[in-house]
Amino acid sequence: LEQALPEATGGFLPDDSGSVLAAKAFSDAFSETEKSNATLIVEVGKSLTAADLTFDGTNKLLGTGIFVDAATGIFKNVDVRNVRNGSNGGTAIAADNGSYLEIQNSAISNYDRRGVSLYNSRGAVYTTTITGPGALGGSAVTYGLQVAGNTFMPVNVVGSAISGNQSATGTSEQSAGLFTFQDGGSPRVNV
Repeated sequence: LEQALPEATGGFLPDDSGSVLAAKAFSDAFSETEKSNATLIVEVGKSLTAADLTFDGTNKLLGTGIFVDAATGIFKNVDVRNVRNGSNGGTAIAADNGSYLEIQNSAISNYDRRGVSLYNSRGAVYTTTITGPGALGGSAVTYGLQVAGNTFMPVNVVGSAISGNQSATGTSEQSAGLFTFQDGGSPRVNV
């Protein structure tokens, strides 16, 4: 069962390397990886700058809104909202596999797992507001900014606000505005 893509408006500014932003529809059967669930993908080895972009996943089941895979993604003045898959797994923007992710002057809101996730990647979040959905039902937890992996790559956070990430009542897991964990390395966040 194919779903229509979420509404996305604004400008994509490719650099000299011929950047690619791939949009795809997906079935309602989600795989375990964020990449296969992503709606907009910056492909391996590419570089993309997107400016003045609104990504709204209202009434869609989304694993990940924007995924940067072994690539460079720079997002300026973007509004990414309502990235949810109904089972506490929606991530607004994710980067993996040694990517560089930079988010500037942006707003990210109403996700049901992570606002921004950097795994084995480096990046920066400047003057950005990340607002979680508040407490969700069941055992749901949310993270505004998650930095993880077996890496020593730094992530810089400057002039940004993270709020609205609350654990569900009665769950033993904890939500967090900034969540780091290591997977054989030591993620570094400079605030």
